[in-house]
Amino acid sequence: MVRWLLAALVLTLAGYFFWLKTISTGSRLQVGKSTVKVEIRDDEAGRNLGLSGRINLAEDEGMLFVFDSPARHEFWMKDMNFPLDFVWINDSLVVDLSEHIPPPDKLTNEPPMTVQPKAPVIQVLEVNSGWIEQHQTKVGDRVEML
Repeated sequence: MVRWLLAALVLTLAGYFFWLKTISTGSRLQVGKSTVKVEIRDDEAGRNLGLSGRINLAEDEGMLFVFDSPARHEFWMKDMNFPLDFVWINDSLVVDLSEHIPPPDKLTNEPPMTVQPKAPVIQVLEVNSGWIEQHQTKVGDRVEML
C-alpha cells in the first residue's frame, strides 16, 4: 500500500513540474503599439496542446508558441471551440498575419483547418479572432517581450 501511495505522489509531482514547464503565465508581449498577456508554449507537448479544448480566451490574452528554429510551422484548429487570429513572428517582427480562422464545424466530419505562414517564423501568437483588426496589427510591426 505504501508503494502505491509513493508511486502516486511521484506521478503527481512529475505532472506538476511538467505543467510548470509547459505553461508560463504572466508574461506580456508588445506587438506594435498593443500589449497582450501571453501563456508561453516552448516545448513540443505544450505546443501540441495549445488552446485545444478551451472554451474561450480573455480579450487581452493570447498564447505564444516559441520554436527552436525558424520554419513554416503549420497549426491546426483541432479541438478548438472559438476562432483565432495568428500573428507570425520572426526576428522580433510580424512577418505574416492569418485572420478569422474558424474552429472545426462540430456538425460535419471535415478535418480541422490548418494555417501556415508565408515565411519561416520562430514565434506564433494566437489571439481571439478580430484582435489583429482591432489592434491595427500589420506586417513589419515590432514585437517585444515586456
